Amino acid sequence: MLPNPILRLLQRSIGQWRGVLITAPSIAGLAILANSVGWFQMLEWATLDLYFRQRPFEPIDERIVIVRVDEYDIKQIGKWPIPDAVLAKAIENLKAQQPRAIGLDIYRDLPVQPGHQKLEQVFKSTPNLIGVEKVVGNNVAPPPTLSKLGQVAFADLVLDADGKVRRGLMSVKLEENQTKLSLSARLSLMYLQAKGITLKTKKPGELQLGKAVFTPFRGNDGGYVRANYGGYQVLLNYRGLENKFHQISITDVLANRISPDLLSDRIVLIGATGQSFNDLFLTPYSRSSLGTAKQIPGVFIHANLISQTLSAALEGRALIKVWPEPLEWWWIFFWSTCGAILASIFPLKRYTLGSIFLLGCGLSSGYYLAFLSGWWIPAVPSLLALVASAVVNTGYILIENLQISHKKLEDYSRTLEEKVKERTVELERKKDELEQQAIELAKAKEIAVAANAAKSAFLANMSHELRTPLNAILGFTQLMARDASLSKENQEYIGIINRSGEHLLGLINDVLEMSKIELGRLELNENNLDLYNLIDTVKELFQLKAESKGLELIFDVEMDVPQYIITDGKKLRQILINLLSNSIKFTERGSVILYVNSLSESSPNNAKLNQNFSTLLFEVEDTGFGIAPEEINSLFEAFVQTETGRKSQQGTGLGLAISKQFVEQMGGKISVQSQVGKGTIFTFSIQVQAALATENIKAEPTAIALAPNTPRYRILVVDDRYENRLLLVKLLESIGFFVREASNGEEAIAIWSDFEPHLIWMDIKMPVMDGYEATKIIKATPQGKSTIIIALTASALKHEREFMSEAGYDDFLLKPFSENLLLKKMAEYLSISYVYAGEEETDSQPSKNLYSALTIEDLCVMSSSWVQELYDAALTCDDGQIMELIKEIPQSNTNLVRALTDLAHDFRFDVLIDLSMKLINE
Repeated sequence: MLPNPILRLLQRSIGQWRGVLITAPSIAGLAILANSVGWFQMLEWATLDLYFRQRPFEPIDERIVIVRVDEYDIKQIGKWPIPDAVLAKAIENLKAQQPRAIGLDIYRDLPVQPGHQKLEQVFKSTPNLIGVEKVVGNNVAPPPTLSKLGQVAFADLVLDADGKVRRGLMSVKLEENQTKLSLSARLSLMYLQAKGITLKTKKPGELQLGKAVFTPFRGNDGGYVRANYGGYQVLLNYRGLENKFHQISITDVLANRISPDLLSDRIVLIGATGQSFNDLFLTPYSRSSLGTAKQIPGVFIHANLISQTLSAALEGRALIKVWPEPLEWWWIFFWSTCGAILASIFPLKRYTLGSIFLLGCGLSSGYYLAFLSGWWIPAVPSLLALVASAVVNTGYILIENLQISHKKLEDYSRTLEEKVKERTVELERKKDELEQQAIELAKAKEIAVAANAAKSAFLANMSHELRTPLNAILGFTQLMARDASLSKENQEYIGIINRSGEHLLGLINDVLEMSKIELGRLELNENNLDLYNLIDTVKELFQLKAESKGLELIFDVEMDVPQYIITDGKKLRQILINLLSNSIKFTERGSVILYVNSLSESSPNNAKLNQNFSTLLFEVEDTGFGIAPEEINSLFEAFVQTETGRKSQQGTGLGLAISKQFVEQMGGKISVQSQVGKGTIFTFSIQVQAALATENIKAEPTAIALAPNTPRYRILVVDDRYENRLLLVKLLESIGFFVREASNGEEAIAIWSDFEPHLIWMDIKMPVMDGYEATKIIKATPQGKSTIIIALTASALKHEREFMSEAGYDDFLLKPFSENLLLKKMAEYLSISYVYAGEEETDSQPSKNLYSALTIEDLCVMSSSWVQELYDAALTCDDGQIMELIKEIPQSNTNLVRALTDLAHDFRFDVLIDLSMKLINE
């Protein structure tokens, strides 16, 4: 049983908030019940319609053109339905403009003479034409010819109870278990397929299309209550009315009065738009002060559905999303509680009503802003719950306060003097308590300061102890993951352990980072596995060539350069290769330097897109021959070489032209400054978007063995913990190394003198003799100077790295380590390569060997017309056309296919031009 003081305190607290505890759940429950039976559905629809009408202006969708058929057109044609001959001519005129897709939003299940045979011929010769049918309710058959060709979609629209179209039906499943697509879905997929975007299933019910993820509509989504959600429906995020799409009359189409490029590569919709046709619908924009709501033709609703799909897939335009029902209930309860609490905090105050009004306005504005971000949150129940809770609780408090005031007046009238004495005693007691609290607070402050200092010292010294066991956990999970005999379930378990360990490592790093801040040892460490790795790869590519010419190759990357970026890596790599290759080729002495920095100033485009964009600036400077002033203006033209280039008899003069194209495609510019005899500086900039590490890092392949003909290197593992040694020994032996182990520095020296390892993985903190001392002894001998020693450490602060360098360590690796990083360091110091999982040994040689040995004789297996097409595609830098031509090569010519594919992927159009030109000239 609770003590009396605590019980009284609890009773007092319950009594104080009793009104909130009663009012909030009661009002929330009533609001949820009213919403569940559909009382607010029409209000929610009206609110949604208001959001659409008040939404900021959106531009015209340039990808869609409407061919309208109205009363004027029918008068000019002379008949409705439109005769088949007239319709055939219109489609032929449209087809001549090369649209990407044509949608015929006119039912055509029966012939309309004259010209039916002509129309059928046009149907058969227009593969990008889609006809319509009606599959829901009173069915209307599709055009028979298009039906046989599979070029049919349904044109049904979904009407709400008030007759408005707020949802789009994307597909339906018929009784014969056949799935049919809507006209908007079919045309959108045709348009996106040309851009390489296809529909993918993300998880049950969800579909991935480019940047968009579509979630099917459910009966209680948003403000709907038990709506029919048959088929695959989505909430329609309108772009606007007729003025949001380009239009042309069918009369103009028949007369061929079509603006150039109006229809090229666009979606064309042919539909009836006249007010006398039975194809008009109400939308959120349909309202009228005179009582007659404006209706819009169905073809514009299909256009809005297509625009929604394309914009979401290509540009990431928001789809309308909703909350799950339980979250909506909690949201109503939250605002009901807010209203009750607000009435309790400001009971009977004159500004209580103003506070409720301001809060309601803020909540309404929040719902509108949420809609602009793509969320439809039901507004009426929560607003009603807020106001009703405040009003009811205010009335409850008023009655309760009147009762309390009456009772207090009676009590005070009887015991006023006694209360004064009690109050005096209470004040004295409070004073004593405050003095005691001040003393305890001072003591607690001293204890806290001492504890904080002890914590900082403890965390700084615990780095090794925390990371070492975590190293074994993560390491052995990686090692076990390499076991192909594990079941899929066990592999999932290992993945969970590994992810949990990495999460724990992140927590440990956060704690240790706080310790560094408190101890004044915060370090700035910037890493990037995308841009930095690309730059390192390019440097490795030219390092040997520069050294063979006695040149100094310098890469200078500023620290503010973003490490994770969204850009075209292949193009950027090719630009750098082209510029650096030219610099090294035309420089006989001195240096070649690559500078990379970031420009932080923002541009209007960046602000418009509201994205984290930045500009990267690259400079390639050399001390070579230089370029004459009269040659600079034509330097970036195709097939143009400088005098120095012509004398060298190398290249085709395409490298700089291709680089200029790539730079401009990536939103930048390229320029050059040069002095003859002193050198040249090429400068180019590109626009990039900063990205999270998870957007750029791709899973690295898993090494499973040493590459063929690689010597079996001897490796020594030194660590005082058995599990750490076991991890490394098992990992390295599985790759193919000859491994021995030692538990301390003294054992390591003894084994080293006999074993003569090529590389030593050396722990630092060990009993008997630590890693520093053992490394110094080994490195002090002539034999030990050639032995690679890499530190394995759980802590690598700046001063500790200095100690490692002084002791003679060649490098260090931080625990817990990634097996890929460990093997990468070994490959760096031992100059070895690996065979990776899923990679055959015969593929271990770089594919560059294939196209470096490619000759014109290899191309002789193909026809002269094919070679001419290859030359034309390479000349226009059209890698897509090159890949299509490669598909025509017989399967028996595997090496030719692989070599040409690598040339296309590496943008080596100059090599393709040289080969094909030589064969054509012969």
